[in-house]
Amino acid sequence: MAILGLLFQVCIFRRMEGQDLRQTMVSIGISIILADLMLAIWGGSTYQFDIPDVLYGVIHLPVVKGYTIYRLFILGVAVVIGLALWFFPPREPRWV
Repeated sequence: MAILGLLFQVCIFRRMEGQDLRQTMVSIGISIILADLMLAIWGGSTYQFDIPDVLYGVIHLPVVKGYTIYRLFILGVAVVIGLALWFFPPREPRWV
């Protein structure tokens, strides 16, 4: 993996120095391609877990006929985390 990473750095990412968005998009693309190749070669199986009983059910909303409580909970957690990251950005490290 280290050799593969070195090859990617030399052959692909070195040409994109200073282009952070392009490097990010290429990295995501490469990871999707590699993940699909690994699934094609070695196969894979899905893993599912049971939703907690507290979050089981459907809520009827005015715009949508019904939306699961579990998805609304996940959406709420994502919004709270996003707001926390927005209002409490990381501090610069203090070097002693």
